[in-house]
Amino acid sequence: GDNPMYVIDLPVDDPNATAIDHPDGDLTAQIDSDWDSVVGANPAFDNYTVTYTVTDSDGNVTNTTRTVMVGDGLEDFSTLNGDATLTNGTLVVDGDGDYGSLPNSTNYDLDGGDMTVHLWFKTDTALGSGRALVTKGIGSPTWKGWGLYLHDTNGLAFNFWSSSVYGGGSFSNLFGTPSDCSVGQWNHIAVVMSTTEDYKAYVNGQHIATFDPQHTTTTDSDLNIGATAITDHNQPDIFYFFDGEIQQVNIVKSALSGTDILDIYNITKPPIPIIKPLNN
Repeated sequence: GDNPMYVIDLPVDDPNATAIDHPDGDLTAQIDSDWDSVVGANPAFDNYTVTYTVTDSDGNVTNTTRTVMVGDGLEDFSTLNGDATLTNGTLVVDGDGDYGSLPNSTNYDLDGGDMTVHLWFKTDTALGSGRALVTKGIGSPTWKGWGLYLHDTNGLAFNFWSSSVYGGGSFSNLFGTPSDCSVGQWNHIAVVMSTTEDYKAYVNGQHIATFDPQHTTTTDSDLNIGATAITDHNQPDIFYFFDGEIQQVNIVKSALSGTDILDIYNITKPPIPIIKPLNN
């Protein structure tokens, strides 16, 4: 399993470990884990260290550990760049070089399966073109990935790249109007990507658009929150910085229903009384 392991949805189970020994063979069933006493099924927001221990037939003892990080959004696990801060579960950025990032993972790739991206954001600045909420993609010369942005005319944009030539597989799916989102207030955004239906966009629990990007893609880019990476000549640069607050960024490998999205909106609306340790 992943190490570190990021946990957003509870309850959570121990993913366990594997142990192979020579000459004993597979000792996985003999592994002792302190997961239940350290983490449990419904842990509080915090970072935990789980220890796995196994003993072979000669009495040799081997230990390994897994870091388990529990939060309510991917921003809780991100590396903070520039002057970005993470306070009580909220990523705060000023639009000038600040953002959060997580290492590349296929958990964030639109790789032929279903996926839903949803988050809360608040900005005191009028909606403007090119400000990134969450993105996983690289630009020239490979142009692969996806990104959710604010757009000055339509309010929101879901951009998608899957081409080695700019424009050949690039889709800018614009939906809604700036009035869909309120300046100075928390707004909930969700994009549902299904392999069997057109994609759907939601703002504050309400369906506002349906569109078909026609592509799937994988990329070796980091996941960026509040910015996007544009790579030129294999030198990544970060652009389109967001100015405001972002929290509860979640990416799940399933196509959530409209009822699911509305429930998330109603149950998780900020501000909520969350006290969490700073990750960085």
